[in-house]
Amino acid sequence: MAERALASLATQTMPPEQFEVIFVDNSPANPKAEDLRCRIHSGSYSGLQIRYIAEPVQGLSRARNAGLNACNSNVIAYLDDDAIAHPHWLENLASVFASSSPAVGAAGGKVLPLWESDRPPWLSDKLLPYLSIVDWEIPQGTLPQHLYLAGANIAYSVTALRNIDGFRTDLGRTGTSLAGNEEIAACDLIRAAGFDIRYCPEAIVEHTVSRDRVTQPWFRRRLFWQAISDQIMGGRRMPPGWAYAPEQYLAMVPPGARQVSSMFTHEDDPVRFHAQCKAIYVLSQRLFHGEWR
Repeated sequence: MAERALASLATQTMPPEQFEVIFVDNSPANPKAEDLRCRIHSGSYSGLQIRYIAEPVQGLSRARNAGLNACNSNVIAYLDDDAIAHPHWLENLASVFASSSPAVGAAGGKVLPLWESDRPPWLSDKLLPYLSIVDWEIPQGTLPQHLYLAGANIAYSVTALRNIDGFRTDLGRTGTSLAGNEEIAACDLIRAAGFDIRYCPEAIVEHTVSRDRVTQPWFRRRLFWQAISDQIMGGRRMPPGWAYAPEQYLAMVPPGARQVSSMFTHEDDPVRFHAQCKAIYVLSQRLFHGEWR
């Protein structure tokens, strides 16, 4: 998929001499990556200035920190290898950082889905953020604190990000884990340092939603890992109205089946499946706190 990401950078409206692509390979020992490495080194992506870096220690935060350490510019923009940037992506992000009052510490924009398979009817819009799909439907400006930017489409002031020592390596995807919150943690610290966090809806990327993520077991794991990530961050505030989600979900279940195992059964109805996911998140939080009710 990285080929499509690189191809999208080759079609940016920002002149190629004004930016450098730092390609961080977090699986350099994978033989499947050899062809892509050869194409990068041979200059197959015409016009792009590409620097290849290997980061053998697994972890999304470690890969992003490797890119940060290698960066020679004032702004660093991150694009996932399974994402495609719209042509004006870099130009729009750069224009946000040109503002100086207050200084911008981070900015990001819309992340739209590229479905590998049909979207199932049980997948409600309320669950799309767990696929890193972001469209806040607000104008360009300061991002409200209750909203966030997605790592598939985010840029930082290099100074601001280095001042907080980059991304926390105890957060973010590693191997088969679905941990997250590394961008949220970074933005929280950057905001606390006095920088502005901006939303730029004109900066758009499309993010691949693979078939394996459009399953109910994947979403249950995703909500479980979200609870873990929030605990690592000190127990971030639970979303409003979620405190009694397990009880609310079980109230939807026939009386004879009201048990924890019902939270792992298939749901055809999108409202009920969303309620099930909320219940798994809250139940996980309770377990982490030694509570069971």
